[in-house]
Amino acid sequence: KVRSIISSPSAYRWIIALFILQALFSVVIISPSTPKDGVGGRYVERNEDGVVPDGHRHLGAIYYYAERPVLAGPVISDMADSDLWMGDLVRFPSYLYYSVLSFPVRIAMAFHASDMAIIYLVRLIGLVIGVLALLVFRRITQLVTSSLAVQNISLFALSLTGSFVWLAAAENYDVPSLLLWFAFLYTSMSLFVKKDARYLYWMAVWF
Repeated sequence: KVRSIISSPSAYRWIIALFILQALFSVVIISPSTPKDGVGGRYVERNEDGVVPDGHRHLGAIYYYAERPVLAGPVISDMADSDLWMGDLVRFPSYLYYSVLSFPVRIAMAFHASDMAIIYLVRLIGLVIGVLALLVFRRITQLVTSSLAVQNISLFALSLTGSFVWLAAAENYDVPSLLLWFAFLYTSMSLFVKKDARYLYWMAVWF
């Protein structure tokens, strides 16, 4: 009975649904950093009182980009000393994460969303990225084995990993980075398994 369930072609959907439920719970209960002005909803220095490592810096950087002109682009060439609490964004490699996340935050700010609402928005986007990472990981397992049971057990194990669920539901760039790594791994494995040179292009894109 258990084996038939694990070997079901639709089992992965239930696994992802379980991951979403876990992540939604984490989205709500993880304590975020608070703005020093007590209001937030815009770029302002944040306290280091949240449980997410460097969460105050991630949120601050997203707000920072959200208040920059769109045509200024993602590259920052100079920072004021008062902004260095976020880290050195001039040399920080994750600037693209902050820049991309700033666009939905711009929209939320235009509707005067509260600081907490914007935090939930950022976290829900991370949850979606976590689902995409699971789907790409599933594609990797399909390259490795034809056994549905092994594919689903591998996916289930990753989806139950506490750090994966927790990071997917928090404000950070770890799971987006993992998604890109999975995408690169899948395309590089496909190059050898499928003997298709077109995967070289996608390897370069995800790298």
